[in-house]
Amino acid sequence: MPHEFSLIRAGGPKFPPGGGGREDRIAAGRHEGFKESRKDSPMDGRLSHFDDEAQTGEVEGDDGKRYSFQLAQWRGRGLPSAGTPVRFELRDGLAIQVFNRPEVQRRASSTRDVNGKTRRKQLSHWSLAALVMSLVGLSAGRYAPVVEVVAIALAWLGLRHIHRHSQRVNGYWLSGAAIAIAVGVTLWSQL
Repeated sequence: MPHEFSLIRAGGPKFPPGGGGREDRIAAGRHEGFKESRKDSPMDGRLSHFDDEAQTGEVEGDDGKRYSFQLAQWRGRGLPSAGTPVRFELRDGLAIQVFNRPEVQRRASSTRDVNGKTRRKQLSHWSLAALVMSLVGLSAGRYAPVVEVVAIALAWLGLRHIHRHSQRVNGYWLSGAAIAIAVGVTLWSQL
């Protein structure tokens, strides 16, 4: 028997030539009952319900069967809630190692809408207000410099808004035009 022991220690269960009977398979863990107690490959499903008081829940697998689990087997984010897509393993008809199903990385939400279509950037309301104020200054008469100072302040707010939210907002050219008109009208009114 020392020969068999050294074979097992050297590289796992090995069978002598001509051997490998039922006793050997059972010793190596390859009998029929052993597979039932091992973990199966991960399954996908959804949490059908979870009872907070009893701390038990039920997962409906993609195969249509329902499997119960204990809160101690929950490995997901937060507390389990009905409808959450999950991945789990089975052991003796129970769901174990239940966790949130991995999701594909989504695109940045600021550039796509719910349907996946590209959203247009919005025009900065501050820049638009600056352009309107600078055009109003054309007809403000002697109050034109005051109106144009307000237009420049609004243009500055517009540039700040665009800089902070560059993924969603545009309007640099609008703020630039408002500043140019405001400076031009102010200089023209001083003549």
